[in-house]
Amino acid sequence: MGLTLFGIIFVCVISTTLSARTFRQPLIYGGGFEVNSRSSINLAVPDGWVSGRIWPRTGCRSVNGKLTCATGDCGAPVNGFGVQCNGIGGQPPATIAEFTLDGWGGSDYYDLSNVDGHSIGMTIKPIPGQYTMVNNPSLGKYNCGTATCTFDANKCPPELQMDDGTGHKVCASICAAIHNAQQRAKHDHLQRIYNNPDTRSLVCCSCDGNYCVSPHDNVTPGRKCYVEQWPRSTHNARYDEVFKSQCPDAYSWQFDDFASESTYQCYKANYEIILCPSGSPVTNVPNPTTTQPSSGNVCNGQTFDPNAYWCDGGRLCSKGEKACGSNPHACYKESMYQCVNGQLRPI
Repeated sequence: MGLTLFGIIFVCVISTTLSARTFRQPLIYGGGFEVNSRSSINLAVPDGWVSGRIWPRTGCRSVNGKLTCATGDCGAPVNGFGVQCNGIGGQPPATIAEFTLDGWGGSDYYDLSNVDGHSIGMTIKPIPGQYTMVNNPSLGKYNCGTATCTFDANKCPPELQMDDGTGHKVCASICAAIHNAQQRAKHDHLQRIYNNPDTRSLVCCSCDGNYCVSPHDNVTPGRKCYVEQWPRSTHNARYDEVFKSQCPDAYSWQFDDFASESTYQCYKANYEIILCPSGSPVTNVPNPTTTQPSSGNVCNGQTFDPNAYWCDGGRLCSKGEKACGSNPHACYKESMYQCVNGQLRPI
């Protein structure tokens, strides 16, 4: 089985915990791992990774051995409330990178999603020289293109604004907001939406009212999730447009792809996933691929922090990882992979 390599670059000035989930292939790092501020990590993911999701958890704290996070939380008894989600999905709000690798026609499919709200900015881009364009000219910029979303939470309607646990604002989806008792207590607008079963079902695209899961539902005619019928925000904007206006190429609601392009395709690619691509919500920071200068530590022309990285044969890898082959993102943990003829193979 082949592998797709993800180079995750974390530009934010806050530390976080990343989560990964898929519905078919084995979990990466048990579905969760810690990432320090201004650092990077390399992941090897098996081809055939279907409906894979990578999302950040912020505002995480451990109390009595149980990890809880303000955004993207996956803590549950089944995973011991640990760093590793072990297949449990994250609680909104959370920005999500979504992948299906080696899918229909052998192409990769990837996108950014604000369906569960927006927590931090994110970019997905195929690594130059490490991908092949899809033979479909109609894809335009979605053919091996860069998906990016940076978001000003101050422009989010007040009923959707929440705290990320670090003092920064995040923007919840309308579905998440109406199901949050604290948000409803602060905003009568949310309480009114929640009190109406049909409207509550409509904004969540669920089947518990007079609406169902698809805007093109032929099984139960008349029960459709039309975003045009959603109630408007206190800023007099449609709730999907709250996200679409700032991140036009990311999913803004469950069936965004019916009305606009949001899904990218590429072939035989390795990817960079950049978190906080424009810096943190309050300040910009240097690119972590060349970290702060420190007492003459240089690896193949790159100055690095020896507390976080080391130089393995001219290759810069995170502490505890080794280099494999010529790919700049093919650093690996020996407990999970082996290097065979310059290629990573799961153990």
